[in-house]
Amino acid sequence: ASCRYYLGNIALHEGRYEDALALHKEALDRRRRQNLNRVAGNSLTATGAVYVALGNFPQALGCYREALALLEKHGSDLDCAYPLLGLGRVLNRLGNYTEAARSLRDAVKLREGKDDIAGEAIARLALAENNLSLGQFDKAQDEATKALFRLNQVGRKTLLADAEQLLGKIQIRLRQLDSAKRHLETALEMHWEKGNQRSVAFDVAHLLQLALLQEDSAEVSRLTADLEQAVGRLPQPDLEEQLHFQIYQAARWQREGGEDTADPQSHLQRSYREVFRKASHLDPELRHQFLFQIEEYREILEEGTRAGLTTDFEA
Repeated sequence: ASCRYYLGNIALHEGRYEDALALHKEALDRRRRQNLNRVAGNSLTATGAVYVALGNFPQALGCYREALALLEKHGSDLDCAYPLLGLGRVLNRLGNYTEAARSLRDAVKLREGKDDIAGEAIARLALAENNLSLGQFDKAQDEATKALFRLNQVGRKTLLADAEQLLGKIQIRLRQLDSAKRHLETALEMHWEKGNQRSVAFDVAHLLQLALLQEDSAEVSRLTADLEQAVGRLPQPDLEEQLHFQIYQAARWQREGGEDTADPQSHLQRSYREVFRKASHLDPELRHQFLFQIEEYREILEEGTRAGLTTDFEA
């Protein structure tokens, strides 16, 4: 079971999500049959993370809630922090920002002051992302800065890069554009060095967003090409609707400025189709919130509707 658990984590890191799901389910089944409740809770948490990557948020919520119930009974406080973190991240993705904040604050409290510096920093970054979603930019910056400070003490480069990326996103929202660029370029360099291709793609996407805000046509052209290449390197690029939509927005801006660029419609179609695929897993009320109340998804939906796109799924 332990071998399958660790192989599942490797498969998730490599973007082989179906393999990861099968491995974690098998590990979970073996642990359940042996009544190994604590490690079964860990397997449920890991399975939830795979469902998040696949965009099946209800299944992810079910895994995290079951894991939390098991670990509250059979695990430690630090064990409970993992499913709480997962719950908060999924609820944030679903637009339930207030409930997400409660789970994420609890995860920070369980890790704060312990020896797990990296674990505390991960929880703070997730809370900062939630603050950003709520429009609480100063709080978001404060939490992300605390995480960055803690991570500098242990030198975890991938997590440091994640903190730099998030600070760049926050400062874009604060319109501190020069500072945002420095953070994002640092994140890109570190993510590239560690071979984290998905994070590299998002670093480039945020830099492209910045170039659009600055109306720097040369940078927009360069970064659009870089982002297309970065997306092409991903194991499952169709799952990344935000990246495809960023390429579409940049190419449309270039066309409106009179530049001769390739038709970006295929990127809009891919982002539109993926948003509806993720929404198809949700019950009607939550589906409406997902499609119409979360800004990034609403923008994709509105742009696709204007372009006359259709999908087999009826929202």
